[in-house]
Amino acid sequence: VPSHKVVLHSTSLQAKGFAGEEEKPQKKKEKSDGAKVREQKAEDYDRIAAAGGQEYSIFVRQFGDEEGSWLPCGSIAVPRGAQVASVIFENEAPLKEAIVRTYPKLKGFEQEFEYGSNLK
Repeated sequence: VPSHKVVLHSTSLQAKGFAGEEEKPQKKKEKSDGAKVREQKAEDYDRIAAAGGQEYSIFVRQFGDEEGSWLPCGSIAVPRGAQVASVIFENEAPLKEAIVRTYPKLKGFEQEFEYGSNLK
């Protein structure tokens, strides 16, 4: 029977990636004005909810569409004693922008929006 000699070699593999020798520091992207406004609104929402305000889910549809055509478009926190409808219409312009950004097919129909809400 012939004898076979087995030799094992240990290999050290190190992944280097694509960055090269020196990694370039990444510049932090400046927030847009819209992002700053949305961040402020989110903080307001959290503050009102923490203070015992009521939280609602907001829905939208084109006026006169069938009953099952409501589309979710966000949440809103309302201080105790305030009406959800008045808060929606106080913030209608940014709400319309957010709806069109989420549902591009509704662009051009902003005047026909109908809003609904459910308590969370």
